[in-house]
Amino acid sequence: RGNADIAVLRIDGTNNLGESGKDPECNKDSLHTLHFTLGGVVEDVRATLKWAKNNPYVEPTSIVLMSISIASVAIRHLLAQPEGADVALWVSYMGAPEAVESIRNFSGHVDLDAPFRGGHRLGVVSLGGSLVDADRFFADMHAQKVAYLDVAREEIARVKSDVVWVCGSADAYIDPGRVEQLMSVPAPGRREITVVEGGHIPRTGGEALRQFVDITERVWALTHGGELGTFWPSVGRLAVKSEAEWKSVRRKGIEDRAAWWKRYLLDNEGGGFDLLELAPEYTELMDLTTRRCLEGGAQTVLELGAGTGNLTRRLLESGVRVRASDIVPEAIEALRAKCAAHGDRLEARVLDLEGRPLIALRRFGAGDLLNPHSLSDRIPGVARPLLDEILQHQGEDLVATLRGFEVDFEGLVRRWRLSPKAKALLTDLHLAAKVATGRVPAAQARTKLAALSPEVLDAGGLDEAANSVDAVAMSLVLSYLAEPDDLLFEIYRVLKPGGRLVLSSLVRDAESSRLFLGIVARLETCPDEELPHWVHSKSDLDRGARRRQLIDATRRFADQGGELLRLEEEGLFKFYDGPELAQRVARRGFVDIRVEASFGTPPQAVIVTCRKP
Repeated sequence: RGNADIAVLRIDGTNNLGESGKDPECNKDSLHTLHFTLGGVVEDVRATLKWAKNNPYVEPTSIVLMSISIASVAIRHLLAQPEGADVALWVSYMGAPEAVESIRNFSGHVDLDAPFRGGHRLGVVSLGGSLVDADRFFADMHAQKVAYLDVAREEIARVKSDVVWVCGSADAYIDPGRVEQLMSVPAPGRREITVVEGGHIPRTGGEALRQFVDITERVWALTHGGELGTFWPSVGRLAVKSEAEWKSVRRKGIEDRAAWWKRYLLDNEGGGFDLLELAPEYTELMDLTTRRCLEGGAQTVLELGAGTGNLTRRLLESGVRVRASDIVPEAIEALRAKCAAHGDRLEARVLDLEGRPLIALRRFGAGDLLNPHSLSDRIPGVARPLLDEILQHQGEDLVATLRGFEVDFEGLVRRWRLSPKAKALLTDLHLAAKVATGRVPAAQARTKLAALSPEVLDAGGLDEAANSVDAVAMSLVLSYLAEPDDLLFEIYRVLKPGGRLVLSSLVRDAESSRLFLGIVARLETCPDEELPHWVHSKSDLDRGARRRQLIDATRRFADQGGELLRLEEEGLFKFYDGPELAQRVARRGFVDIRVEASFGTPPQAVIVTCRKP
């Protein structure tokens, strides 16, 4: 607007996913951040500042640095050096005021610095869900002399830039008192602390935009001395850009999904997912989900993705029958043990809820998948050129063939003049569609396939009969399926008319800092009589040792939670806000949709209740 260039440099970290300059051992899933150091951030930003002042594209009248979280420690250190004079404004977003105390919060109240200074090797540790070579990190941190708050106060006194420090009202990782101590130091530039609603990470696109529109207005005011005026970026445009960026680095999937979820749900030393029972926020979510499941007067509830049975137990205690399932056999064993007192009303089984080729064919046969080209994405072995050869013959005969109805098959092949390979593919698709719609048994069809693998006929979906289920409960599950609409299709099929579906999802960028630190604090301070009975009943250890064991388990579980959120950010999982989830079930045909927020303040999950008409 002023016909001048402003360089805004955003620093989230270094040695991370998508960067081209990482060490070879860091180019593996989950190991991208292995060599992350604060000194690495300093060197990257120093090089970028040098480029900003000497490049053929822009001549910035102002340079603005925006740092995120722990990277703020490195930026403060850099700005205290002579080259820091080139920066007009530093925006520290959810920034760590100093290294050691913030790392202690990230790691669940574990002091990693003391054993390192005592000569112990730490190896690879998880900091906020990212795996880091701790010995390399702490050695660099002490070499940079950025570990403690007294040093931070000395350095910020030399920072000439204006500084805006953005804190989250629900951010349990960053101590606002220590930010105030840092920002109160007399210094050449202006100092401002602003508090926004939310935690360490924005939970929704709307929340993020509100925060960053405000930050952009502050950048303009501080660099130009005036008001920028009202503006609002397009969420859709940003989403398209984000998807394009992630597409280049996204992993294809989790190779052994059952093993991954076993690691998330269970812990050999006790704890695992059950540790959430120590969080009032989780109890709130489970209790509300239970009430919604029972409102319709259901006598039997089909629970999908039941995990270790926390919701199952509540449902059984209310008097209904429950048919529970999960992909992890060991989780089902834990569920049965937890619910043993109600075993006469419980049926538990191992079940993978992920979509299968037969469900895709079943959906196509029901008119739910309107584009037959989608079959090439859903059915292994369906080559797109051969499918295109078949699909050029549009019409009722083609639709009937792909839906498994009886047709004059040989007559169609002669009339369409299909190549031998296209004929073989169409023959197999016709046969598989008959299996999907129940017209031919899978065992009978397996030996007749020519172009497709017999695995295409593996059973998938729910084995309950159509219109047979009173209610379906699915807590924090839909987000983790590659084909969520397959499962919603199956749920709609098996529910009775009027049957109720209750499902929930974490919100996007769910913020878990307060949740896990709250569990650790409860284990550290809560009297024995106020802890659940299972905390001590499952161990021969004395009570103090058992608490320490569970605190360590909580930290491991928090690391797993960080990995889960990272997979969501990469696009393997998808969390939903309320309107999105409501729209998804509405497209499926459900009615009387109710959306509620739950799981803490601010809410970290949404619950959707709806019914089949």
